[in-house]
Amino acid sequence: MEDSIDLNKGSQRRYNLGYTVGYAIVLALGSFQYGYSMTISSHIFFEPSSTYKYLLMTLVPAGAFVGTLIILQFVDRLGRRRFLILGNLYYIVTLIPQAFQSYNIDAVVIAARFFEGISLGLFGIFVPLFLKEMAPCEIRGSLCTFHQLGITIGNAASFAVGLLQHDYKKYYPIMRVTPPILMALVQNLFLWFIFDNESPKYLIHNNDTAGCEEAIKPIYPQIHERSKEILELKTAKEDDKYRYARPIDLFCAGFYRPAFMRGCLIMFFQQFSGINMIMYFAGRFLDSDHEKRSVYIGVVNLLSTLFICFFVDRIGRKPLLVSGSIVMSLSLLASLPIVGRLTESSLLNSQFAVTLVYICGFGISYGPVALTYLAEISTTKGFVLVNSLHWLLALLITTTFQSFCDDENKGESGLCKKSYFVYALIFGVAMIACVLFSSIALKETNRVYPKEIKYMYVAPEDRSLSSSFSEEQDV
Repeated sequence: MEDSIDLNKGSQRRYNLGYTVGYAIVLALGSFQYGYSMTISSHIFFEPSSTYKYLLMTLVPAGAFVGTLIILQFVDRLGRRRFLILGNLYYIVTLIPQAFQSYNIDAVVIAARFFEGISLGLFGIFVPLFLKEMAPCEIRGSLCTFHQLGITIGNAASFAVGLLQHDYKKYYPIMRVTPPILMALVQNLFLWFIFDNESPKYLIHNNDTAGCEEAIKPIYPQIHERSKEILELKTAKEDDKYRYARPIDLFCAGFYRPAFMRGCLIMFFQQFSGINMIMYFAGRFLDSDHEKRSVYIGVVNLLSTLFICFFVDRIGRKPLLVSGSIVMSLSLLASLPIVGRLTESSLLNSQFAVTLVYICGFGISYGPVALTYLAEISTTKGFVLVNSLHWLLALLITTTFQSFCDDENKGESGLCKKSYFVYALIFGVAMIACVLFSSIALKETNRVYPKEIKYMYVAPEDRSLSSSFSEEQDV
């Protein structure tokens, strides 16, 4: 029986909800690999001064940064589905050497982590792009948050697997790479045999109308609904000159710059929310039973994101971004008086409670909603460039925090107290600025069609400039 939905009777399209959600779940399997690989290294060898662990953690964002720069040249060449299939195969190849970690071939494992990062850069781009481009406008926000939902499930799974390392030390390397390999194989099977349709927007931009109609047929079973969607895509293509933008245009041209700069600031505030300090270094400042507490952090992050999947299209993007920023800023600043007295177990529990509140704030805002908003307002190349900024900032924060922790004296609780205090203060102030930015500089995109979103931040006098760029390049 066809499962469909009809919102605002007479004005909204009817679509196959079951198929669309199923497709989104399959795409989000790539996000699982992303989240799992990013945090699994924080459970390997808890010695703070371990150079080996340091490299395992920092080479992934370094590889992902390089990967985004490579993808920038090919993002519109092969299509979203093909890139994901090839990316999964490449990802598996990078994981296999890590299964032999216990055989003292550290150089091979470290190199594999760098190349694994390149595949994560791919997943971080093509999963949200594909979700945005295949989702009906009415539930675009909910489906786009599946990317972050997959990441949080991967985080939680990595924390759970980390609990096994002491009891199964000999087999732990193999156990550690098994879940992502299985997920990669499952996603490829689904994309190859069941959900074998390419992104409708990609097909229209490559003048394949027949292929686009075939791709959206399972989503819009009724022919008149497919006709409306194809017409919308074609209209967006005619008016959307973003596809022809060169990277330099994104910085210099008034037609592109406003949305692109907002995207850069969104990614800046996401990274300077301090989430990487929590997810990568939870074991450092939750030293009391840190492994189980890490699992709790992953579960709370997952539940917060799951909540947003149901309500982002009802509440809207902007209110969630503002409210989540407020919660994160208050949580970070509230933790400052506690840091210097964490030798007391009661205060350690208080810090953990504040951390969970912070995670809730991130989980309802600059985790899933920021990525959704970024995918909505960005050009394809702009989205890739902003993702490269994400990985560059992640690399910066990871390396500096790790270095500070290694150089400083630790308290009895195992916390890098000076580093945490400084970073919490910096991130707390950044989140106050984020509240102002989200309130003033961002506009609502909930249930707004792509054609309207593209011109949302463009001044009327700059709209005519788009035609000149399309004549210079033919992608």
